[in-house]
Amino acid sequence: MTHILNAGAIVACLLMLIGSAQAESKTGETIDWYVIGSGGGSMSSASYSLSGTVGQAAVGTVGSASYALNQGFWQVFAAGSGGCTLRGDMNCDGLINITDMTYLIAYLFSGGLAPCLHAHGDVNCDGLINITDMTYLIAFLFSGGPSPCPC
Repeated sequence: MTHILNAGAIVACLLMLIGSAQAESKTGETIDWYVIGSGGGSMSSASYSLSGTVGQAAVGTVGSASYALNQGFWQVFAAGSGGCTLRGDMNCDGLINITDMTYLIAYLFSGGLAPCLHAHGDVNCDGLINITDMTYLIAFLFSGGPSPCPC
């Protein structure tokens, strides 16, 4: 029994040494961290306005070429809009065109990025993003179908 405990202690020490060696090789890497802690309510002055929510620890958008993540309870997805600006505009560039159609097809069928706003992907306003939205958008772009529903 003593040998098993000693062997376990040796393994634990080796794992700690390996872990510390790996941590040292990562020197210089950082994760930016932004946290605003406040109670609920709003504050303002002549040059700014701040609204707070209890429990909202991290707010903002992070991402890479293969994903995007919006964090927090409150979101501002397009500059100054606070939300939906143009249904059918999957990439939030202010236009509805073939790029948006291919963006939606990639999202639906090959694991592409989600539309920049859920509402922008819900072209027919049924609360879902699915093949119906794709066919609606294709009809709008290529055969005179109805415009995407308004935001």
